[in-house]
Amino acid sequence: MPISTPAKSVTSSLLKGVAKLFAVVGVLSFFVGGRALHEFSGFDRMFGEMTGIFLAAVLGLIAVLLKGLAERMEDHDNGEPVSLAISDGKKDDESDSDH
Repeated sequence: MPISTPAKSVTSSLLKGVAKLFAVVGVLSFFVGGRALHEFSGFDRMFGEMTGIFLAAVLGLIAVLLKGLAERMEDHDNGEPVSLAISDGKKDDESDSDH
């Protein structure tokens, strides 16, 4: 007896899981990334710390974007394509109707 699940809910759950994974790796990179680079690969301590902080920021940004995409996919249940516009679907034609 197969269980049918909507593809969007599976995809959004997968994206949320990947976002959480990236967030955890980013936090670990922030706290121990610089020291690990210094100890295991012989990097300069300051360069290792800066690299760990940069990696944490990039992974955190990716996690936030993936979580936002997953939430936007959950909001669109009517089959329309999901847009990544920051303006929540507002078009420039609607705002410039005076001209």
